[in-house]
Amino acid sequence: MIGAAASQGYGLVHQWDGTALYDSALQSLNGRLASVSEDVRAWGGRSAAQLERMQLPAWRPAGREPSPSPSISPCTSAAAAPAAALGPHFIADAAAKAGPAVVHLAVVPPVVSARPAGAPARFALQGGAALSGSGSGFVLREDGLILTNAHVVAGALPRPGARGGGGGVAVTLQDGRLLEGQVLCCDRVSDLAIVKVDTGGVTLPAARLGASAGLRVGEFVLALGSPLHLHKSVTAGIVSCVDRKAEELGLVGADADYIQTDAAINSGNSGGPLVNLAGEVVGITSLLAVSADGVSFAIPIDAAKGVVDQLLARGRVARPYIGIKMLQLTRANALLLAKRDPAGFPAGIAGGVLVPHVAPRSPAARAGLRPGDVIVGFGEERTEATTGGLVAALAAQVGQPLALRVRRARQDAELTLHVVASEAQP
Repeated sequence: MIGAAASQGYGLVHQWDGTALYDSALQSLNGRLASVSEDVRAWGGRSAAQLERMQLPAWRPAGREPSPSPSISPCTSAAAAPAAALGPHFIADAAAKAGPAVVHLAVVPPVVSARPAGAPARFALQGGAALSGSGSGFVLREDGLILTNAHVVAGALPRPGARGGGGGVAVTLQDGRLLEGQVLCCDRVSDLAIVKVDTGGVTLPAARLGASAGLRVGEFVLALGSPLHLHKSVTAGIVSCVDRKAEELGLVGADADYIQTDAAINSGNSGGPLVNLAGEVVGITSLLAVSADGVSFAIPIDAAKGVVDQLLARGRVARPYIGIKMLQLTRANALLLAKRDPAGFPAGIAGGVLVPHVAPRSPAARAGLRPGDVIVGFGEERTEATTGGLVAALAAQVGQPLALRVRRARQDAELTLHVVASEAQP
């Protein structure tokens, strides 16, 4: 093979030299290969310690002095070497880590009725109990707490004015075990619910919760659940958007951001986990665009953690109400607002939270906030105010006062805002 390659190369470049030059070049090349083979056999017989002790001369082309090389540190990050980090089974490995904690939920109404003749068996439980809804979820705690969507278990909630409690929830684990559960608590605003199952003293495999704050657009994610009653299903995709606003989705009255993904999510996936490549839950799959493919949404796990903490502590979620609308200011829109209203907009503003509207007789109005105010700080925070930071501070201060630092066109102000729960909204 080497001879053939040399023959073709020298035959094309030196056609006028004929056979003599060809033979000379081939003989020289074969001699070099033999020398290299001897060197390889000699080096192969040395140990690693011997090689380290040897002083090896630096190689360079003859007649040329070495040029200084820039200092290059070895790259060890996984992001810079994706081929080494992502093997052929990187999706399967993530699914294997999260899979054991994923469950299928089926709501059983309190009134037991026989399965209609001819109805498919997949729509009935043992004993002929009819199902009124189903979906997915995952084990939150080893003692039998399961997190899912509120709309998945809505049929198990007591109806207003009805006698007795709601229905039960049949929970199917990944290993096929069927457990009985009840809705422990529910929050329809966030569309989250917690189901408690009787484990019989056996610990369940709990999911590992990650953080949605660090998600990036383009990051791989997996959706696990039971679409169309097909248990143990896994789909994969990427994060399409990390902060899709509820108003963009037409959800009136909702104040939440969603993770948008192109991982296939269908009816029955609701309540199941959206996980990263480490097998950690970063979201709860909740919504899909029925008129499009590859457009689905999940509740960020960071938002879900706060809801779960309140549900387990008080059985309900107390949300802050102060009665304002907020707009995050950037350098660009602040300059635009200053040009439109140079007399009414505070000078020198490049960030903060603009208050375009204050509800009459609201806590904000009673504190002295006015339309056009710019909140530049709150509480003990000394960093630039953001809508996200303010919402988090308000949630932590329900029932307590919160100090606000406000910029106005003619004077600045420091106000004390008394945060009330949304249930107390007038």
